[in-house]
Amino acid sequence: MKLIVLVPSRNYQSSAGARVRYGRLAAGLQAHGIFLQLQPINDFNPLIADFDALVISKCHDARSLLAAAAASGRGKLVGVDLFDDYFSQHADSRLLRYRDWLRAILQDCHFALCSTPPLAEVTRQYSPDLPVHVVNDPAPSQSVWEILSLADRKAEEASRTGAIRACWFGVGDNPHFEIGLADLSAHSSAVLELSQAVKVELSVLTNRRALDADGLDMLAGLPIDLTLLEWSETAEQEVLQRADLAFLPVSPALFSRAKSLNRAFTSLAFGCQILSVGHPLYEALDPLIYRDPAVYLADLRAGTLRLSVTRKDEYCRHLEELGSEDTEAVRLSSFLATLEPPQLKKEQPRICVVHGMATRAEVHNFTAGIGGLSVASPYCSAELDFDVDFRRVPLGEAFLGSERRRGFRRFWRRRADDRPAGFPKNDRGAPSVAFEMATYGHTMRQIATRLAEMLGPVRIILSETARIPVSLTEAGQDG
Repeated sequence: MKLIVLVPSRNYQSSAGARVRYGRLAAGLQAHGIFLQLQPINDFNPLIADFDALVISKCHDARSLLAAAAASGRGKLVGVDLFDDYFSQHADSRLLRYRDWLRAILQDCHFALCSTPPLAEVTRQYSPDLPVHVVNDPAPSQSVWEILSLADRKAEEASRTGAIRACWFGVGDNPHFEIGLADLSAHSSAVLELSQAVKVELSVLTNRRALDADGLDMLAGLPIDLTLLEWSETAEQEVLQRADLAFLPVSPALFSRAKSLNRAFTSLAFGCQILSVGHPLYEALDPLIYRDPAVYLADLRAGTLRLSVTRKDEYCRHLEELGSEDTEAVRLSSFLATLEPPQLKKEQPRICVVHGMATRAEVHNFTAGIGGLSVASPYCSAELDFDVDFRRVPLGEAFLGSERRRGFRRFWRRRADDRPAGFPKNDRGAPSVAFEMATYGHTMRQIATRLAEMLGPVRIILSETARIPVSLTEAGQDG
């Protein structure tokens, strides 16, 4: 089986997230006849690419909807891989576009992959009958004996010197949730408790974007001095190699509750003890990690720390169950083998992408690449070579702006003379945000109706990236 994973960009293709999620699985999958390839979505044409199954990963705009529809139409398996929860916060209007995207993409999906059981449950809420498989993020592939021996050496040195080298590492910010450095700040009392018993040298390793005024203010408020480092893969390895203890506080936010065990397994792979406070995200690893600073300190004094050669069997059991590359590859290949490819669709409706308040030129170009029609709604401000434009003529009419489709141009103009009614009017000049929000759903439904009248069966896909909470589902998108 040739499995293509669509990723948002070439930069992401080489990121640590892609390396952890897919790079560690690739060799194991190949042993079972599955050849995994990462491909940036802009470099992908679903009509001509050679693949058996397609997985959409972190591509949350209309290009992924187009790719899924076209691939499914060719009789290919289509799935989505979810490892960030932007979908369960139903009262949060800022995330409405993510929820609408998930509803839309699942229409063309034959399966879903999720990084955690909570995300699998979220997916089932949207599509109860869809086959869903949890793929744990594999742990780094290192010798168990070397890991545990390193942990013992670190424990001996910390006990001898009366000092521990602690670290916090990860993405320090999020555009929607107060997590990352906010978690570190909120649970800093645990660090203070450690520092009152032993000398603590704290290193904080995070991304540059998180180090704005708010981020730096949170770090300044920590109860002990720290060494601040900008994250890189090399820097992470160097910090963890020196650290005795990884401090991993977890926010109670739904987004945080759905995160994987990746940071814990990464820390363990460098012989670090783990102290995790807050939400019990890592409770599956409880026999190997700490939830209470006092318990960690007591074990440090007694020489009985949980990550140790003496706990080898326990470590191996948890690794095999929750973080083994080979185990995850076997489970995923077995799951994929149960799926039946869809039937090839000989006749398919014409795909029309309607651009809303905010869109992307890449969506327009992707639409052209698969033979779809790119349609400008009255809300669209982008200056692109649209096939159909509802902006530059009186409301209720349309203008075909592209020279690429002269046959369709003549057809549309003939029908457009009918001057179809039904579009809302704003008698107060330039439309306000309130007017646009109030009329958005009705107008988009009218556009879908007019396109169907002109063309016959159509598949409407909306391209909307505006932060204004207008619902794509309510506006007439399939589903």
